[in-house]
Amino acid sequence: MAIPDEVFDLVSKVSNGNGNLEDYERICLILSNLTTTELSSVFQKCDILKALMSIDLHDNVLGPNVVGALNPLCSKSEHLIRVSEFAVHLVSKQPELFKDVENSGLFQPILDGLNSRDPLVRLNWLELGKLLTVSETGYHFLNRQGVFSRLLDDLYSSASDPLGDLLLPGYIGFFGSLAKRDPDHWLGSKSDGRFKNVLSDAVDNNAISISMVAFESISCIATTPTGRITLDKLFAKGGSFDSVLNKLFVFISNSPTEICTRAVECYSFLLRRPDGIDSEGLFADAVLSLNWAIISCQKSIDTTNSNSVEDKELLIAPLLKRLYSLATQPFFEVRVAVFKAIDAIVTQPWGVRQITRQPGFFEYLLNRQTELGFPDKIQLVQAKLDIMNNMLKTYKVWSCSECKSFQNLIDRQQLKLIQLYIKEGLWGVVKSEAAVALEPG
Repeated sequence: MAIPDEVFDLVSKVSNGNGNLEDYERICLILSNLTTTELSSVFQKCDILKALMSIDLHDNVLGPNVVGALNPLCSKSEHLIRVSEFAVHLVSKQPELFKDVENSGLFQPILDGLNSRDPLVRLNWLELGKLLTVSETGYHFLNRQGVFSRLLDDLYSSASDPLGDLLLPGYIGFFGSLAKRDPDHWLGSKSDGRFKNVLSDAVDNNAISISMVAFESISCIATTPTGRITLDKLFAKGGSFDSVLNKLFVFISNSPTEICTRAVECYSFLLRRPDGIDSEGLFADAVLSLNWAIISCQKSIDTTNSNSVEDKELLIAPLLKRLYSLATQPFFEVRVAVFKAIDAIVTQPWGVRQITRQPGFFEYLLNRQTELGFPDKIQLVQAKLDIMNNMLKTYKVWSCSECKSFQNLIDRQQLKLIQLYIKEGLWGVVKSEAAVALEPG
């Protein structure tokens, strides 16, 4: 059957906040009669999740008896998880409803799951708890319930738990998310040191699943200005994380493809200039990220001994050479990860200057032909275009800066090549050839 225009009109209506429960019921009825192909078409054209989150559910779903009505229907734990997922997504879209959802009891299954005496049950609910803490209201809600302190006790005692290797990745990911929101509380001067110690030990864990989650959590924390300041103290010589960056370089130098890919992705978070950084913090973050890159690929080096910024920049050559080598390997996922890392590096002035000076690297980035052999080549070509755009943005920012250390990033010819690449767009200039038809005989 053809997809009725009515469904698109209804979805648009409720997405704008003008719908009611009858509209929702009508959408469900229409969708239930569509084929899989037709459903796929609807989902491509409409934001169904936005529609669901926008319907006025206050009186119909958020009443005080909702849990009593749902409990008999949720015969399996996965049913409760699905209902709780809905509640979490609802408050993420409409934060003003948080108190109503809390009063309705829809968060109670999350609290019960996180406080369960069964460690595997807790593990199932950790990811949903992490999603709830993305908002400040959700973070404080779980904190008031004493969830964080109980889970931290569990995490700290997991070393003696027979299921420790199974539980640690989920717990580390959960507390890593909390540390991203409040790094000083979980890792800095206000910390009791327990999560910091667990994270440090996890980096050295023989189980690769645990050590990689630790690296990824640290990288996640590094995406905020406050997180970077906290981590910089821990990365310093004698700090709790003083070996982390160098171990990450070891992973990209000598690991199976999957692990190497994840490790390279960590660099894309660690070295990217964070959003929200003010103009006064630009230079400090440029120096900080340069030091991290150096510490990563130069073991036991003191970054304070170099005479100038450009002298220090030369020390990142091993990292750039390794990324260049990985970028030219015929593995799609690795190449995508490397391009993300390069895109992050060129948000920093030292990254622009050294990539253009690394033999063959800049020329490789300008060559669109190297990606044409991949089925998903458009993703790689787009990644190269993004890199060029960021190189130009970084060049412009620092050209106007009073900081002389980062003013001369690229020469005029390189600037023209970058501008031409951006002007020509995704695929560049496609040359057309005239074809002459000849009659037989």
